[in-house]
Amino acid sequence: MYIPNLSDFPSFSLERLLKTCFSLPCGDLKSCVLIDLHDLESIKGSAFLQSANLDVQKRAHSYFFEPLSGELGKSLGIKSCDLFAFKPTGGSNLDPEDFLVSTNGDEVTFSDHICPNYDLVFAITDYSLTAPLTAMAKKHDFRGATLHGLNDIILNSGLSIDYNLVSRQAELFRSYLDKADIFKISLNVLKINMNLRSSAVGKPPKKAMAFVPQVLQILPISLLEKFISFQTPHQVHSPLGFRMVQYPRCM
Repeated sequence: MYIPNLSDFPSFSLERLLKTCFSLPCGDLKSCVLIDLHDLESIKGSAFLQSANLDVQKRAHSYFFEPLSGELGKSLGIKSCDLFAFKPTGGSNLDPEDFLVSTNGDEVTFSDHICPNYDLVFAITDYSLTAPLTAMAKKHDFRGATLHGLNDIILNSGLSIDYNLVSRQAELFRSYLDKADIFKISLNVLKINMNLRSSAVGKPPKKAMAFVPQVLQILPISLLEKFISFQTPHQVHSPLGFRMVQYPRCM
């Protein structure tokens, strides 16, 4: 069973993340990185990088914007990457204002500029943009990822592993448990040994989480909500360690 110690995780690789989760882009793709800033003027010339805070936004710049606008982006068929900022929503999954500012000082909107013109959209913010970005992706047919609260633990654990390996292991594990009569799980929490017994009455699992990069999705997709959702080890109370919304153009 793949249960690595924190020290066993490989270093974060954006290339590996995109290849295992987005599959290989088809080339000539336009991408953008979205961040939330209280002071939109500070996006101009990336002045926000001089701030003593804004760690999430700084990671968005160094781990996503810079590589995607450089040689890595070119090697993956991404011809350009732009950076935009919008006002924080103040809460998870709230609709953002339809107003953004670019590093050049250009004022744009989600509806007229971001959604119709970009193939890949990365929202790396303090507050989750998953629900609004999903709605935009459905309407405008782009692929996107939301990574709210991005920190070093997320980068070097949940986003650094090879999800092809995890998926193969999960599918093997599922195949042994399929149509089982009873599950018995032993665990230790806070030095207390516990045993969990659950009756399954020989039914197959309702959800199969095997990763299929060729079709760019995680199963199941029965509700037609095409999400990739990875929960990072330290976020036991949050389902949004990494969530990708995608409606692929290149198949």
